[in-house]
Amino acid sequence: MNTKIKQTIALFFTVMLLFVLVLPPLSAAADASPIKVGYYEDGDYMSKSQSGEYSGYNIEYLQKISKQSGLPFEMVDIASWNAAYDMLVKGEIDLLPAVYHSEQRAEEIFFSGQPMCSIYTTLNVRMNDPRYDYEDFKAFQGMNVGIIRGGVDGERFKSFCREHNLVLNIIDYDETSVLLEALDNGTLDGVAITHLGKNSTFRSVAQFSPSPLYFAVTKTNPELLSEINKAMNNILLANPGYSRDLYDKYLAPSVNQKPVFTKEELQYIKQAAPILVSYDPSFAPLTYQSKKSGQITGVTADIFEFIAKNSGLRFEFEAHNQTEALQLLQQGKISALALSDGDYLWDGRNNINSTLYYLRAPTSMITRYDSDKLEVIALPQGYQLSEAIKAANPHYTFKYYPSIEDCLNAVLHNKADAACTNTHVAGAYLSRSAYQGMRTITLAQPINEMCVGLSASGDPKLFSIINKCIQYLPTEQVDAYLVTHSANTKEVSMLEFIEQHLWQVGCIVILVLSIIILLIGSNLRNVLRSNRRIQDLLYKDELTGLYNMNGFYQKWEENNTPSKQQSFVVLYNGFWKKKEENNPPKKTAVICFTLQ
Repeated sequence: MNTKIKQTIALFFTVMLLFVLVLPPLSAAADASPIKVGYYEDGDYMSKSQSGEYSGYNIEYLQKISKQSGLPFEMVDIASWNAAYDMLVKGEIDLLPAVYHSEQRAEEIFFSGQPMCSIYTTLNVRMNDPRYDYEDFKAFQGMNVGIIRGGVDGERFKSFCREHNLVLNIIDYDETSVLLEALDNGTLDGVAITHLGKNSTFRSVAQFSPSPLYFAVTKTNPELLSEINKAMNNILLANPGYSRDLYDKYLAPSVNQKPVFTKEELQYIKQAAPILVSYDPSFAPLTYQSKKSGQITGVTADIFEFIAKNSGLRFEFEAHNQTEALQLLQQGKISALALSDGDYLWDGRNNINSTLYYLRAPTSMITRYDSDKLEVIALPQGYQLSEAIKAANPHYTFKYYPSIEDCLNAVLHNKADAACTNTHVAGAYLSRSAYQGMRTITLAQPINEMCVGLSASGDPKLFSIINKCIQYLPTEQVDAYLVTHSANTKEVSMLEFIEQHLWQVGCIVILVLSIIILLIGSNLRNVLRSNRRIQDLLYKDELTGLYNMNGFYQKWEENNTPSKQQSFVVLYNGFWKKKEENNPPKKTAVICFTLQ
């Protein structure tokens, strides 16, 4: 009995000890004060709506960190960046996003272990100010340029000016909104500031000093730095491209912004002849031929139209499979590939300079529904993606074909077990009736990055012009092109439509033929009935139904042999005689008419 009491007491104290150990942290978590974050108006990085809702690159990143760490954040409205930084140093706020690193600042505050993003500084002028071209240093002399007081981007602009021997009138401002308003109303000729993002309505005539931006933490709260670093590491481990995704959402160029060219580039554009570009006609929806005009169409065609509109360059197009196009490019017979997907090794082997990519897409593997075997893979020739797939899968056998359509036909006819291509192209082909018995599997790797491929032997100014245009090509515009042409490539011919809806079309055809046969039959029946009625009126007495004189002579002619005619007369007379015996003639009045 004493043993049981001792065990009960021991269990009681154990439970109480657990409560003592567990409850204080729970209470502390519940009572934890929110992390104070400095906020100032900063365009696409941080902004506040009229309803009081915060948004932007910095805000979304903070929300992501909050989900990872459980840290509660509270925004503190501050008039300017300088005021926010001073409050951070004093410990009046805990956190400030988007801060450049410097040795002096590192003595005053903590920086996160990982950068939020990497961004560059720009010199911006009004969109309608024609005085300045890209890096036109001679025209820049004497400009009135505003910068943010004490900002690293302002200091880097001063270094940029010294590097290019620029003598300018540089004016300090405390608030970003006031700085940009001074440019907009003409008080300033330009502003030197960190890249403004999608909503900027100014032209960037210089870009320089790409540098990382960090979360800055007050030195009075070192525990917070550890939590921020841990959360950022987890975010980047789960999605290494998270910063790039946010950049595309908030900071990538938009339709409001246009590329700016140097004087030499503008002169090249003015004198350049039409540039000959090759495209793969079998790579729908990216590049393919219009059935109506026979000309290039697709996403890439629209991108080249965008380049022409924003640069003034002119383009002519020829259709070649990609292998032929690579040979023509090396021979100097064409100047560019509408779609190239090479890395630096591929470009070196094929004498190509690849621009920035305008579209990224996963790779798809296409197989038959009725086959689980995977030994032979069909690949289109002339694409670096095919080489990357082969390098990543050495245990398979590979067959090369001139086009993706040939690859799919090889799979369809059991000459290969699968084909690999860009996922957008795979989707366009699998919408066709010929490939309804196939399925697609999206692969995690490799990612297909598509760009314009220019001859490495060509004029570098052409490469620079096209590259700038692609830099200012909005991602949402490319998405719109994809939607349009993905829908267009699903248009099918009459034969394909019949193949896809054979049962329905068969029923409709049978129904239509049945209706036609019924109508024809009804019409013939009416015609025969009318003919019979006419015959009766012509050859028979309407009252008695017996042959009249016309009927008698018709039968007489039909029986034209003497013996048949005699027999017919006897039969006819006998019939009437019998008729008269059975039906004596009635007395009838005879009316005589005299013809005069």
